[in-house]
Parts: sequence; structure tokens; C-alpha cells
Amino acid sequence: MADQPSLLIVGHGSRSAAGVAEYWDLARVVSETAPEL
Repeated sequence: MADQPSLLIVGHGSRSAAGVAEYWDLARVVSETAPEL
């Protein structure tokens, strides 16, 4: 078991530039909101 909390964010593999940007936006928001993850 991990000593620290973690979160795996999985995307569906969009080829759309907008879809990829949304994925990275989500990852950024999670990182800023919950830096312990």
C-alpha cells in the first residue's frame, strides 16, 4: 500500500487537439487543487 495518496487520471486517447488540451487542463487543476496527490 502506498504511503501517500495518489490519483491516476486516464484519458481515452483523443486525437483532437481540444480534447488533449482539456485532459492537460484537468491534470493541472487537480495538481493545483490537491498538490498532495
